Amino acid sequence: MSFKKGDIVTVSNKFEEYMGTALVLHRDDEEVLIKIIDEPINIDETPDRKVLLGCESHNSIYAVYCDVERKTDDSGAIELKISKTFSVINRRFSTRYPAFFKVYIYDSELLQPFEGVIRNMSLRGFMVNTHANLDVNNFVNMDIQIDSRTVSVKARIARKNGQNGNFNYGLCAVDLGYDEKILMRTVLSQLKEKNRKISERIIKGYIGDEG
Repeated sequence: MSFKKGDIVTVSNKFEEYMGTALVLHRDDEEVLIKIIDEPINIDETPDRKVLLGCESHNSIYAVYCDVERKTDDSGAIELKISKTFSVINRRFSTRYPAFFKVYIYDSELLQPFEGVIRNMSLRGFMVNTHANLDVNNFVNMDIQIDSRTVSVKARIARKNGQNGNFNYGLCAVDLGYDEKILMRTVLSQLKEKNRKISERIIKGYIGDEG
């Protein structure tokens, strides 16, 4: 079993375009019950009503393709039917955690910085949503707004998907200094604890303490 009740997963459509982050409320061999925990999404508009759930565990990345069964009216949970599962070796240096931080991005080809939102992050990388159309392998500078702090990071664009002014980028941090690494580790520790508390609260509120 790739993930279980209480795990946090990313939700993408069949084109692997990021849609949101969810908590697993129930999982068996045939079905998954999830609850979106960041920005609400309209699951009924998902192409062909198919989604891809992703989860990192130890040194592997697990993915589960599902068909949308229904959204429960009372709890907002989404019932999914599993169609295919697989896993790959995780070659990242650290686990990514769901996040929601504003970021200002500076690109050498654009005169003005533009805004984006970090959707998840690790010590070495970020997933950023923004309207700007950038090229893979370009380098950008980012000012990340974390509470009252600003972290400046240089990054390379490793992946890109999206269209029509709504793009998601996978960025790899480069040339991180000692102070930046310490601050990033502190932020990641806070995100990990925050996600743990969110998971506990939602599980107790919707399905109780039963295994």
